[in-house]
Amino acid sequence: MIKRWLILLLMVLVVNLAGANEKNYSFRKISPPGGLTYGAIKNIKQDGLDNIWLATNYGLIRYDSENITKFESNLSDSTSLLHNVVTGMVLDHQNVLWISTRIGLCHFNQSTQTFTHVKIKTESRTDARLNIISLDCDKNGNLWLADSHGFGILNAVNHQLFRLKTDAGESPRIVYCDNNGNVWLGTDRGSVYKIDPNTLIIEKIVEESGSEIQSIFVDQGKLWIGMQSKGLLQYSVTGNLSKQYLFEKEDGKPQTLGNIRKIIKDRFGRLWVGSTKGLFIEENEVLKWFNPNIYTGLVNLSTFDIFEDKEGGIWIGSWTG
Repeated sequence: MIKRWLILLLMVLVVNLAGANEKNYSFRKISPPGGLTYGAIKNIKQDGLDNIWLATNYGLIRYDSENITKFESNLSDSTSLLHNVVTGMVLDHQNVLWISTRIGLCHFNQSTQTFTHVKIKTESRTDARLNIISLDCDKNGNLWLADSHGFGILNAVNHQLFRLKTDAGESPRIVYCDNNGNVWLGTDRGSVYKIDPNTLIIEKIVEESGSEIQSIFVDQGKLWIGMQSKGLLQYSVTGNLSKQYLFEKEDGKPQTLGNIRKIIKDRFGRLWVGSTKGLFIEENEVLKWFNPNIYTGLVNLSTFDIFEDKEGGIWIGSWTG
């Protein structure tokens, strides 16, 4: 089912310049009054046609710079979105948009504007219904997913899922593919694993920390992990802890950055962090918190996703828009 609205703007776009200082950060609110959706914008992607895609708990939203199109599941239409609870998205090397949901995986067909429901093959089933909680694509074009039963690598052609194992008692929470070709996995107990996608050898990099891993980012020999209760930590890619991030609000008391949901670096090397406590940026090793009382363009303090588009704009997905 497709719904269309003619709305000028839809979420938050950050306009930022190279070498920007505080005066250069400008937030433009592009959600309609009351927000774009009930709940959160959990994931943001841009396809080869420059459409912006937004994952929500109430369907999938596409913005083409003029129109907003909402795709929803329809049980009587096998070509509709598989399920309205969209947990993630990824674009593969052929610019195909894959969508993970609470009951499985589908991909979008640009020519027909429909969805193909993927029949995932596991060791015991040929049409497994998986509650996929994390999805990414490696340099070889393979899809990696974590679900309620574990994690593994999915062949994008024959849809065979090959599962890998972590230590006993740990449940996967996030898979992340870095620019060097490595695959990373974070667990509910705070462990971080690195996987070679060619050999499928798994190496534990960070031992159990006692806090669920929510986000992972790797760049230039450094590993950032975002935790549910311990905030943002920086490690070497070999697992040596080098830094815990703290910030001060109006009361001047240092505190963690909250439940970290997203970590990225923009094209100018600035680290962006989204959490339950808001939006942060680190530039020249100085951490800045965007106070929503000052930066009134921010839709909501609770930040779920951060995405840099092809023109360098930073999109912020938050609660309600």
